[in-house]
Order: sequence, then C-alpha cells, then structure tokens
Amino acid sequence: MGLSDQERIQKMYPAIMQMTKSGDSLEKHPKLKELCGKLWPAFLGKNPNNLHWLLGSSATKLITKPGSAWETAILEHLESTQEDKDCFRDENEHEKMFDYNLSIEKLLHSEQAKVYRIFAYSESLTYPLRRYNDKFEESFSALSDLISAIQGECYTIFANDDTFAKAYILNRICDFLYENYFPYWKEKWDFFTKLLVVHNCHHHLKRPMECTIIDGEELKTITNWHTVLAVSKERSTKEEYLLNRIVIAIRIMGYEITEHFMEDLIENIKKAKLSPNEIKIIKKECTKALKSSADKKEKEREIPEWEKFEGICYYDVGREYKEVVEKWNSSLKENKKKENEDGEANKYCSANS
Repeated sequence: MGLSDQERIQKMYPAIMQMTKSGDSLEKHPKLKELCGKLWPAFLGKNPNNLHWLLGSSATKLITKPGSAWETAILEHLESTQEDKDCFRDENEHEKMFDYNLSIEKLLHSEQAKVYRIFAYSESLTYPLRRYNDKFEESFSALSDLISAIQGECYTIFANDDTFAKAYILNRICDFLYENYFPYWKEKWDFFTKLLVVHNCHHHLKRPMECTIIDGEELKTITNWHTVLAVSKERSTKEEYLLNRIVIAIRIMGYEITEHFMEDLIENIKKAKLSPNEIKIIKKECTKALKSSADKKEKEREIPEWEKFEGICYYDVGREYKEVVEKWNSSLKENKKKENEDGEANKYCSANS
C-alpha cells in the first residue's frame, strides 16, 4: 500500500526534529551543524497554507490528518497513546541492556554518536521524501539536495575517523558473543550467553572503544576477531565456535574481567563438550586476564591519589573523563604559573624594599 502525501509529511517531521536537535549540539563539526540548521526552513518553507483564509489556523480547527507542525505533533501523541493501550508485550530488559550499551550509537563517544544519529535519521527522512518520483518529491527538491549535502558531510567525517568502523565491528562481535537467540528465546541460550548476562558483561565489552588494547591497533585486532567468529560459526564445529566466543570475549574484557565470572566460566566449561586442550586454552586466557587485572590494581595502588589526574592515561579511565582530566591539568598549570608569578613579584618587592 502506498503512502499518501500527508503520511509522507508525518514521517518527515520527527526525522528533521532529531537531525536538528543533534546538529544544534555539535561542537567539533561546524559545517554539519550549519547544514542541519537549514532543515526546518527547507521543509516548512514548502508546506502550503492556501486554505488558511477560508478554514482558519490549523492550531484552532479539528485535527483529522497530519499536515502542519501542530497537527502532526498532536496526532503523534494520540497515536502513541493508542499504541501503548493496545500493546501488552513487556519491554525486554535484555534487549534494552544491549541497545543502551552495545548498539553502534552507544559505543560511540558523544559527538560521534550525534553524527551517526544525524546520518541514520537522514536515511529515514529520504524514505518518505524520495519514495516516489512525483510532484511531492519535486516540490521538496531543495530539501532533497540539503539531505544529500548532509550525507556527504557525514561520509567525510566517517572516512576520517576509524572510531566509527570500530563501533560497527564491535557491535557485530557482540552479536556473535550473545548468539542468535538473544535477547528473546531465553530457554535456548547456551551457558556462555547466560554468563554474559548474569555477570553484566555488557559494561566490559565496550573496552576496545575506551582504551588501547593492542599497541594502538584496535581496529585491526577486533576486525581479526570478527573474522574468526564469522568463519568459525559457518565452518567449525559447535565446540570450536564456542571456544572462539569465550576466548575473544575474555580478550575484549581483559583486566576488567572478574574472578567470580572466571569461576563460573571454569565450572561451566567442565560440563560442555570441550576437549581437554580447548579447556586448557580457556584457562590460559583466564590466567592472563586475571594477571592483567592484578597488575592494573597494583599499578593504581602505587600512584598517589593527588598524582592520578596529572599525566593520566585516558584509556585507563575512559573517554568520558578526558575533558575533566584536561581541565584538571590546565588548572594545575595555571596554579603553578600563578605561584611562579607571585614568587617573581615577591623577589622584586624584596629587592626594592
């Protein structure tokens, strides 16, 4: 069934709103921000209002179909209320856990996530706009050109920052780790999927996005992991695929892995149909991870509390603290500079007293 012009307009409103909202908050990509700021004029400037003189404002008349900003927004509220009333399916807490932590958008840093979101909504905007090669599309030619410019700018940003590729590959890896039946068919989960869920490993699987794991070669490393998982799923035995999932998950989590998780893992692999050599490999990986965790804790104990901010490794604390650390370091330098200036001033005063 085709979309009417009103339905196409209704779908375009929320996409433009989200793109504009994300664009307004961009700090490091002024060109993309400027382009997103032109969306509303390009869209609303083409909305006809020929019957206003006859029927009055849309803000005061009975709403029967989407059209103006007022009509479309009110209908969206009413329709969402009706959907809530008709829908009795409980929200899946595991799906929510995955989407809120391991989706591509959530794996990205704040500014990068906004760029990704703008691109995603630009695609949802082109669907109703360019669905048919007709007068409706022709009337919004300026908007269509603007969307193309936005997507081109997004490409430039994606192409110059491999973080986007890392987020995509890590998201795909997590799909392999949690396996096909996650998040819905809980009764079909294998023991490893259950372990990842019970121990809240979604927090630790984000580590490649927040730290240097292998000499700065994160993209190359995680791409190799993805290849191993994809190939072994198609060509290896069930046991070999399970082994690869476990080993790669341990390597991703690294020093963030907990002893309790290790204990549960070792206990469960004894029950799985793994060979003695495969069990040996897993235990070796566990030992390396635990040693890494112990070394990190020891290193943290050696650093005095007041020194932990100055010269800190950003990847040890996560990207979200980077700005805080930079401000702290800047403050220390300012204080030191002020002390030096005060010292020089005191010397001058003493010499002339």
